[in-house]
Amino acid sequence: MIKVLAERALYDYTGGEIPSLKLLEKRYAAQTVGHSEDGSQWWLN
Repeated sequence: MIKVLAERALYDYTGGEIPSLKLLEKRYAAQTVGHSEDGSQWWLN
């Protein structure tokens, strides 16, 4: 995903920055847990 998400054109419309590998690893690790830290939200990823 790092290559796909590094395409600058993706952010022309949505804004934001190109994510670093470290950020993506942190984001995906959190998503694989399946719920928010406080347990109030559940994700079916």
